[in-house]
Amino acid sequence: LFLQRMVVFFIRTYLKRLVGKTNLTYLDRAVDKADRPIGGLVMAGVFYLGVPKLAFSISFAHGAALLTKALAAYSIVWLGYRLIDVVALWMESKADGTETKLDDQLVPLIVKTLKVFVAVLGGIFVLQNLSVDVGSLLAGVGLGGLAFALAAKDTIANIFGSVTILIDHPFRVGDWITIDGADG
Repeated sequence: LFLQRMVVFFIRTYLKRLVGKTNLTYLDRAVDKADRPIGGLVMAGVFYLGVPKLAFSISFAHGAALLTKALAAYSIVWLGYRLIDVVALWMESKADGTETKLDDQLVPLIVKTLKVFVAVLGGIFVLQNLSVDVGSLLAGVGLGGLAFALAAKDTIANIFGSVTILIDHPFRVGDWITIDGADG
């Protein structure tokens, strides 16, 4: 824990100061987001190297090795999840530079989709490192997903309708719309 705190302190002070001299806001933001997950990776590395040197029982050493792998996998997923915010900042700056409003509306949708994607794949990655049979789990989720899709066909139709409205953009955020006597 002490080494993890030292790594986080080093990243927050010295590396942040070094990156601050470059005037790259995305790199500065990435350092802000990456300090604690990298500290978790360092802690997992210390456990990986240190636990076998100690004279623990075989079952405890096996459990510690399993938890160390899970900690490393979780830290990697956490790092990826936090770096999506840096990608979002870059995408928002690019979207602000264009005249169309479609990209301004799509950026939050893409960012949320990326976060869900990383969270789901990260969960599978962590479970795989915990020695869970992910293949049978995915097969069960696939069948459950098919049943859910059939039950939620109206919701899926509304999602595709929303995407069509976003692409065709017959109206934009801020427009006044009147439909069947209701306006807003």
